[in-house]
Parts: sequence; structure tokens; C-alpha cells
Amino acid sequence: MTQIFKRQPVMLSLLDEFKENSIDKIFSDMDKAFRTTFPSLFEQYGLDGRIIGSGYPRTDVYIKDKKLIFKSEINGYKKEDINIKLNKQNGYLEISGKNSHTIKEKDCKYLLNEVKSSSFKRVFPLDFDLLNFDESDAKFKNGFLEISIPYLKNKSKENIEKFIEIN
Repeated sequence: MTQIFKRQPVMLSLLDEFKENSIDKIFSDMDKAFRTTFPSLFEQYGLDGRIIGSGYPRTDVYIKDKKLIFKSEINGYKKEDINIKLNKQNGYLEISGKNSHTIKEKDCKYLLNEVKSSSFKRVFPLDFDLLNFDESDAKFKNGFLEISIPYLKNKSKENIEKFIEIN
């Protein structure tokens, strides 16, 4: 049988893994230091700064047109696989998803089988005293989920929890 994949020397693959993990750790440590040093910067805009989760999906958070925007890269999922929950009482935005890749090719021998069922959950603490919970919306297109939460014009605390439908 012809060998399709070349084996890498063990040292090279360990070095690559070290580089990849080290770079992620450096950025994670820098992010943590920034959030610890400047917590009021995040709180001022309604984002708590103690972001919980594994880092997946990778998410950009920014302000545009008086709205707090969360833009997440979620490849391999359909919009039906993704759930978005805003909990005003406990003050958080939760993005979660689950997919199942159970379709397997028949009459073949797998040389590499990495596509599997997966799930994720990411929680962002928010200050809903600053955000208009009821006017939030979400869009999912080309593997990107964008959640938009406008800032409040006047404060109100009527609803406690809301699920956002993805357009």
C-alpha cells in the first residue's frame, strides 16, 4: 500500500505543538493582564471582562452604531445547531452549539477520521443596566455569527431571560 501521509520527525511535531500552545498562552496571558489592569474599560461599555469559556468560538467584541457587537467564527455548524441565550437576571450572554457529523462514507477505508460530533459553550458576563436586552438580534452567515445588543436609552428591568432567533 502506498503511504499517503509522510511521518514527521517526533521532535519537529513536538516543537510545532510547543510553538502553537505557547503563542496561544502568550495571547491569553496578555488578554488576562489587560482585563485585570483595565477592568473599568470593559465595565464602562457593558462587558464584564471575566469572559468564561474555552476560547471557542473565537469572538470579536466591539461597539458600532451604539450597539455592543459579538462576532463569532463558528465553522461547521448550521444556524439550527446554535443557541443564544441572554440572561438578564444573572447578567450573561451564552453562545452554545452542538452538531453531529455522523455521515460516514461507505465502502471505504479511512486513513484519517477527524470530523466528529462536537459542541461548545461560551459565556460573556454583561451589565444589562446599560444594554437594551429586548432589541437584541443575531445573524449567521458564511460561518460567522453576529449578535447585536443596543445600548439602553432609558433603563428598564422587565424581562429576565430571552432566547435570540438567528436570522
